[in-house]
Amino acid sequence: MKIVLFTHPSFMNSKSMPRFAAMLESGYTSLGYTVDTLSPSPYFYRLSRWLPKAAKWLGYLDQYLLFPLKVKARLMFNTPSNTVFVFCDQALGPWVPLVSRHPHVIHVHDLLALKSALGREQINKTGWSGKIYQRYIRRGFEKGKYFISISNKTKADLEDLSNIKPTLSEVVFNGLNYPYTRMSEELIHEKFIQGNLNLNYKGYLFNIGGNQWYKNRTGLLHLYKHYVRKCEEPLCLVIVGPAANEKEQKILEEITVTNKAANVLFLKDINNILLNALYSGAKCLIFPSHEEGFGWPIIEAQAAGTCVLTTNSAPMNEIAGEHSLFLSSTYKFRNNNIDRWAKENVDILLNFLNLSESERKALEKRGYQWSINFRKSNTLKNYLSIYKKAINNFDSNKQ
Repeated sequence: MKIVLFTHPSFMNSKSMPRFAAMLESGYTSLGYTVDTLSPSPYFYRLSRWLPKAAKWLGYLDQYLLFPLKVKARLMFNTPSNTVFVFCDQALGPWVPLVSRHPHVIHVHDLLALKSALGREQINKTGWSGKIYQRYIRRGFEKGKYFISISNKTKADLEDLSNIKPTLSEVVFNGLNYPYTRMSEELIHEKFIQGNLNLNYKGYLFNIGGNQWYKNRTGLLHLYKHYVRKCEEPLCLVIVGPAANEKEQKILEEITVTNKAANVLFLKDINNILLNALYSGAKCLIFPSHEEGFGWPIIEAQAAGTCVLTTNSAPMNEIAGEHSLFLSSTYKFRNNNIDRWAKENVDILLNFLNLSESERKALEKRGYQWSINFRKSNTLKNYLSIYKKAINNFDSNKQ
């Protein structure tokens, strides 16, 4: 079987999707498969150096004008019958019609942008150009026949928000892109010294992610505010992600006024080894997202031996497992009421922090055992099984 991966262009500045594509490419190559990668080159986009305001539109010319011509030229040559075209993300939908008459599979990660464009998410408004773009993407991937969703929630959204008529649509949980593992206290301390971090083992709360609307970082900060209000010597909150925006900065000021001992530390541009240490050394990961396609940090934290406190909504509760700790759903509190949500949930955080060391370690052990289900080898095996089904079904339809 030959695998051709369609991936996002490097100039898109995405982080999670390139990691996913790299995981597929390296994984399949190590298993002995022939893997090619197709991605737009920055011809027009290079002009953005002089036309920065037109960067997005120049990128679109590369992706949707030049790149399809490149793919069509490639298809003019004989394509081996055992070739499967794999789209690493459903957002690459506009290219699906190019190979819809060949064996193909579309990986579906999340449909949050499409959901917002359709007016299903009032907290995140979409402009007219964004609505057109999401319609363009959806019309493209609706031509597909084989889909792999990363969670049952994503699969349900796919069926609800589009008019797909799939031959096959299955769920395969993501595999870890990096082999996160439980680090010893000594090794964690060593990595913190190397990273110039003054943190104690199991002496801080942890969060990782951007400040996109669905990450609910304002809810996280409000939760920490109510926590420090009830605690004389609060743990530090470490956030790996972009610095606080204007709205978040106001909450940080409230936190400082509430408790002078409170501390929120923002980190960015750290490597996987230090990130592994931060996961392992945390008292718990707080991951209060409104929505997700999957929620990578949940499994990454558990693989690193740390408890997870996340929202009791799909797919977070689906991915975290029954052993995890859950904050209530944010659904009724998203519009200007997130502080109330945080106040109602602070006791859940406090109850966890009051657990004995043996009770916490028991939860950590269960989380680690659960994370084994998300090993990359298991995920790749399931993907390959579906790829082969796509090839076999296309072959049988020709007969």
